[in-house]
Amino acid sequence: MADDDTETFTALWQTSDRARHQYGAGALSQVQILTQRNYELTTLVTTLVDLLATTGAIDPAVLIELVDSQLGDPPIAAVPAAATPVVGHGPMIHCARCGKDVPQTTAEMMPGGLMCGPCSVAA
Repeated sequence: MADDDTETFTALWQTSDRARHQYGAGALSQVQILTQRNYELTTLVTTLVDLLATTGAIDPAVLIELVDSQLGDPPIAAVPAAATPVVGHGPMIHCARCGKDVPQTTAEMMPGGLMCGPCSVAA
């Protein structure tokens, strides 16, 4: 393995280790699952677009314009950049649905962002 690869791997491992300790293994596994799903969907869409363009079924420029017009603003609320720790409760998150600050340990990652227990059940 090249030195650059070793340094990159070490940095990624240290980052995931810090995330596991700070947010718990559950949050890390949710991020890994979402990353894998994102990769799979990106690969699927890329393959379909390449197929459509190669067969002449669609003009790539028209497709890009159509997708850009449909995307607009992202529907997912921004996740807070940093959790605010509260003594005795651990890190807190801001629920993307109801807006309450709740302990991170009770939050769930949902398509709309991090949500408190009641909101994640209702979503």
